[in-house]
Parts: sequence; structure tokens; C-alpha cells
Amino acid sequence: MIRTYLKTKPIYFKREDKNYFFKVFNRLKGDLALKNVIQIVGTNGKGSTGRFLTQILRANGLEVGHFSSPHIFDMSERFFINDKIISYKELNSAHKILSSLLSEDEKKKLSYFEYLTLLCGIVFKNLDYVVLEAGVGGELDATSLYPKKLSLFTPIGLDHLKILGSSLKEIATTKFKSMSNLAILNDDMDKDLVLIAKKIALINGTKLLFASSNLNNLDLKKIKDYIKENSLANFLCSNLILAASGAKRLGFDVKLDFKFNLLGRCELIRPNLIVDVGHNEMCSKVLSKEAFNKFNQKYVLIYNSFDDKDIRSILFNFLPYIKRVEIFNYESENRKLGYEKIVKFVKEFSVELKEFSSLEKDEKYLVFGSFKLVENFILKECS
Repeated sequence: MIRTYLKTKPIYFKREDKNYFFKVFNRLKGDLALKNVIQIVGTNGKGSTGRFLTQILRANGLEVGHFSSPHIFDMSERFFINDKIISYKELNSAHKILSSLLSEDEKKKLSYFEYLTLLCGIVFKNLDYVVLEAGVGGELDATSLYPKKLSLFTPIGLDHLKILGSSLKEIATTKFKSMSNLAILNDDMDKDLVLIAKKIALINGTKLLFASSNLNNLDLKKIKDYIKENSLANFLCSNLILAASGAKRLGFDVKLDFKFNLLGRCELIRPNLIVDVGHNEMCSKVLSKEAFNKFNQKYVLIYNSFDDKDIRSILFNFLPYIKRVEIFNYESENRKLGYEKIVKFVKEFSVELKEFSSLEKDEKYLVFGSFKLVENFILKECS
């Protein structure tokens, strides 16, 4: 069973041989052929952009698969076909097929994400379109090995510095090098990074476009109305514009007759409680104000973070909008949590700090910090 197999693999993984997955994929590519692959690359907004695009294509009558990562509650969330998350019966059947194609050595050495990326070739076989969300990278990302029809780039910021590069320009270069022959940039892309994208596009012979350039005024009005009517976060508007632009460039109508189906994106799960899976400085800058606007008042930040994140910058972005910080503690097996740093920086900013104990009816709360934080908080406090 796939659950048993994946328990042997750490989710966070570093391999010295960067060509290993390429060799495995190249050997199996005849068995993993997918039609019309669209890759989503960037720092923030990949999940929502991919799900919006999947649902727009589905509204046009197509069979569509969406691979996203990470998950909140269960690994099956990463595989979405048409209108729902795949069943474990289907996943186990695909796992059985993939296992038969791999050697024992390959099954042992493949990382968690690499294996699931290969599984896409089985799960999404014969679908009309497949939307693949990159993991943490671009040119070296496992999903980049599938031949792509279109590349969509969400805004790029500082994250995963040890893997992608020590500066924003290095990170952007790594991500943009994954672009296919046709690529679309989110309208909110940093101007300096746009120049990098244009240089790489010129070298690669890529047709590079901005999201809004593919849409007319009626399309943009439909998108803004959809966000408002469905009470979605304002920042999701630019992600929907990018997704709609991709669909229209592929020759499809911007059909928005669906309910957005993705957990943990500035999601109001109770009248006084918002949860978001954001976890970096760029996301905190947007979410801090978004939550304030939704509540129309200052709120309590329920927070924890992995130690390798830019905790100081994240907390700094919340300062104008929060009453205090409450640290939610949970077990983290593979990555160290940044408890000491959180305490240090909250004290530096002279903000009230306490350990989370319970939700109070007369307070407003935002849960923010990581997918794992949201998972643990909901399971403990909201189940």
C-alpha cells in the first residue's frame, strides 16, 4: 500500500546526486507520457493558481488533473481529478503499476516528492490536461522533466534559500530556467525579475506574456465579480487572472461557474477564525493586511514556524495588524521549529506573547506559519 511505502521516506530530503531522478525519469518516460502539461512555478500562489486553472478547464468540459503540494491532512489531497481528490483505491492501483516499473534500488532511493511526481504519470494518464505544481524549485524540480505545453509563473520571493540560491535574482533565475516555449507571468511579478525572465525567454526562444495581456475588460470584470461574490481573499484575484489567462491562451473560455475547491487559502472556517498555509515573508506581507480587512479590526496571530524561515521579517509584517502573538506548539519530526527565534523577535518588537491555550469568543484569530501548523491546529482545535 502506498501509505506504508511512503512512511519509509522523509518529506524533506536532500540528495547529492542531482542527476539521479533525471536518469530514473528518462528510463520510464515512455510509460509516463502525459498530454498537455501545464507547470505552475513560483514562490506563493501556486496551489490556488493551479486549482483555478484546473476548474476553469473542467468548466470547459475537459478531463483535468491537478498535482499540488504539500498537503494539509492527507497525501491524497495532492492528486485532484476533475471535481474531487482521488480515492486511495485509485492511488494504490497507480502505486502498484509504478512499483512494477521500478527496480528495488530505485524504490529505495527515490524521495517522497520524486515518487509522487512519477506517480502523476500513472494517475493522470489519458486526461486532456494536467496541471503540475512545482515543489520548491524550477529547472531542477522533479515536475520540470515532464514535457510542458505552458508555464505559468506566480510571484517569486525569498524562500528555500539553501536549495534555490542566496539572493532573489538567483532564485528567480533557477525558477525561470524551467520555462517552456510558452510562458505567462503573474502581473505582480517584481520588475527586476521580469528582466531576468525576458533574458531567459530570449535564450530559450520562449513566447513570454503577462497575464492580463490575454484578457479583455469583460474577462477581468468576471474575475473581480467572482472573487467578491465568493468572498475570497483579494490576493487570490491576481492568481485567478493568471489561471484565466493561461486557459484563454490555450483557446478556452474564461468560465467561472464553479466553487473554488482548495483548503487553507485565507479560509474563514469560523466567524472569528481564519487559517492560511502561508509560511514565508512575501506571503505574510499580503496575509497580514488581508486578515485585518476581513475582520475589520486587529487580531491575534496564532503562529509557529520552521527554524529556517525568515521569522523576523514575517513577524515584522504583522506588527501593524495584530494585538498579540500566541505560539501554537506541535511535534515536528523532520524539521526544527523556531520557538526560540519567535520569542526573541516578538520581545524585540515589544508585542504581547503567550502560549496558545484556547480560542476566545470575543477575539479574532489568524492561524499562519505552515501547512503542518494548519493541519495540527485544525485537528486539535476544530475537529
